[in-house]
Amino acid sequence: NGDGGDVFAVKRLCKELFPQYYVAFEEIERQFATEFDYRGEAKNGEEIRRQTLKAKKRIRIPRVFFATKKVLVMEEVKDSVTLKHALRAAATREA
Repeated sequence: NGDGGDVFAVKRLCKELFPQYYVAFEEIERQFATEFDYRGEAKNGEEIRRQTLKAKKRIRIPRVFFATKKVLVMEEVKDSVTLKHALRAAATREA
């Protein structure tokens, strides 16, 4: 529901029933708090894009147009091969 109530309930349950996992759960909670901030994702994506262009790799990384904590707007890449299909094709060639 977005207010953190579910996480609080699970955290409390974990503390009561599985105290040995409580510290690990707190770390996961911290990771979620930072992972779902699209500003960091945008920064990482742009860095990967710069490095890929610099290395002259034939990989198309979408440009980031706008990012907030909850919104990420990226360039639409048309007529390209998905990573999944490229990896599958490479594995087939190697077999």
